[in-house]
Amino acid sequence: GVKVTKTLSQPANGIAVVGETVQFEIVVENTGDTALNTVPLDDSYDANYLTFVSATPAADSSSAGSLHWDNVGPLAVGASTTVTVNFTAKAVTDSLTDKQTKNQATVTDATDENGDQASDGPSSAAVRITEPAVSVEKSLTLPTDGIAVVGETVQFEIVVENTGDTA
Repeated sequence: GVKVTKTLSQPANGIAVVGETVQFEIVVENTGDTALNTVPLDDSYDANYLTFVSATPAADSSSAGSLHWDNVGPLAVGASTTVTVNFTAKAVTDSLTDKQTKNQATVTDATDENGDQASDGPSSAAVRITEPAVSVEKSLTLPTDGIAVVGETVQFEIVVENTGDTA
């Protein structure tokens, strides 16, 4: 058998800001009693919210929303391998279910030393993407004509407004 487990490793708190790095780890483990010679891996993501940057090991093919490795094996009995995938947070996810975008990994038709096949997944991990922002406006309130003499009180008003999507 084979087991695939996907986790979000960065950001640790599960909340990224637009432009920040988002990193997932995919662990593929041989849970069977024979060696796995070929272990194909697929990783899917929503390209509206994440931009693919890199993977270690490098994917054999990629397109918007999809990465594919022809073989992350071979894997001996009980052995595992880790694939690290890096993205950049692209857009705010507040309109999505649970305010998160999901990323899924699947192993399909891993082949053991006897030619038998095993599959697992999808295993999912999610990340919330936000875009905090603030605006600051400063204006002169006294003197009203904008001209002050030495010793006269000068007063400003400063307005700070949360213009982002987080409190």
